[in-house]
Amino acid sequence: MSEDEARAAQDAAAEYMKRVPIGDVVISTVQTLIELGYRRTGLVQGAADERDLPQTEVAIEALRALVPVLERLLEPSSVTALRGEIAQLQLAYARAGEGPARLLVPSARG
Repeated sequence: MSEDEARAAQDAAAEYMKRVPIGDVVISTVQTLIELGYRRTGLVQGAADERDLPQTEVAIEALRALVPVLERLLEPSSVTALRGEIAQLQLAYARAGEGPARLLVPSARG
């Protein structure tokens, strides 16, 4: 990447940061936490070597902490769906803590 390209990328990033709504960042973070939380259970196909249950626990705690914020940003039905996702992640965490377990099918999360 040339110096001009690097500068243009930095300028574009700075412009994005000026305009991106914080709510969008929170929602994106929630999506990332859900995905990583599932992967860290080690139950997702192809992610057995990523098993790290303490990290799954952090993801669950962070998601639960963000629910009150999301209640202000999202429609009630979306918050209900999110609560369901958190519950499913908690179940996967419990299942992973039981020892060797069946892999979650990729579509099990919805």
